[in-house]
Amino acid sequence: MQVEKEESIRDILRVRPMSKLTGKFSEEKAGRVEGVLLHFNDELFPKLAKVKDELAKELSLFVDWSGNSKVDLLALPQHGRSLSFNRLIVDKNGEVYRYLDLKGVGMKKSDSIHEPIQNAISEVWGLMDYEDAKKDWEMSGVLIKNGVKTAAPFAIIQLNQIITANGERVSVEELKKQGRIPEEYQPVVYVRAFSEFMRVHDAEKQDFEKFAKEHRMSVEEYVKWWIKEEARNLSRIHSAGMTHNGVHIGNVTLDGRIVDNNSVYPERKGYKDIGMVVEVISYICEKTGMDAVENCKFFINEYFKNRDTIEKEEFREIYKKMRIEGLPIREEIAALFERKFGEIFY
Repeated sequence: MQVEKEESIRDILRVRPMSKLTGKFSEEKAGRVEGVLLHFNDELFPKLAKVKDELAKELSLFVDWSGNSKVDLLALPQHGRSLSFNRLIVDKNGEVYRYLDLKGVGMKKSDSIHEPIQNAISEVWGLMDYEDAKKDWEMSGVLIKNGVKTAAPFAIIQLNQIITANGERVSVEELKKQGRIPEEYQPVVYVRAFSEFMRVHDAEKQDFEKFAKEHRMSVEEYVKWWIKEEARNLSRIHSAGMTHNGVHIGNVTLDGRIVDNNSVYPERKGYKDIGMVVEVISYICEKTGMDAVENCKFFINEYFKNRDTIEKEEFREIYKKMRIEGLPIREEIAALFERKFGEIFY
């Protein structure tokens, strides 16, 4: 969350992450393996460039089902190949982050019944391919430059080893020879900085309540604040001529950031994202006991407030799609069109 003018940096840094507030996080053992640093985001984190030579050693990690390793990382259900730890860092824009997330470090034992890595049709479960990480890195950078609040790409580390279920370290080269990893696959640990790691789909009513209280808000105030953040994010994505195409309950955090950005593409089809956010708001309202229709209308007003240069045709396209899908905001869109352009919507 960015520091607001009326709040001191001391107050912002005092806010605890959800891993300190909820019982949903658990500890997972991980061990150090061989790895090579491929990328470090010295553009966004110039003050941390001095430690980048240590990153491959410290963050080349993999889950250890044997329990023999001593590194404890934070685990959340439904985040199979991601583990995180609390680390407070600040980027060059003053954005404060409280987690470093490691993606591609193997399947947690609690989320899997087979192996830390498992062959699938087009990927290896538990691992992350370099090309997928690089696309998310690039798209996240574009979004950040356009003022969108998201997770910050921090580093990409090439994995040269993984740890098997019995605790043995095996080289990636050997696993490719065995056919367990495709020859063209380049497993990496993708490190991202989060201000809040917990996604909307991870939270129950008590989690929303704890998050709101920690930020000195009522639940009602929190829901309105979250909607404003999401409306601003979405309007900036669309104003930049892009569509996210993945704004669902698993890709939005409790502090209103949109994450997992390798679905972003350079074509503006705002109605897709708007429909997804309406579903997320309805989900949040169901969990918190808020009025879904009222809050969806509040969202669409905030969205168009941030898109004052939108053209008539895009406005009409959004309305048409909302009408087809039967979403409860189509009448609100028609009223906004009439107020903005002084014409009856048709």
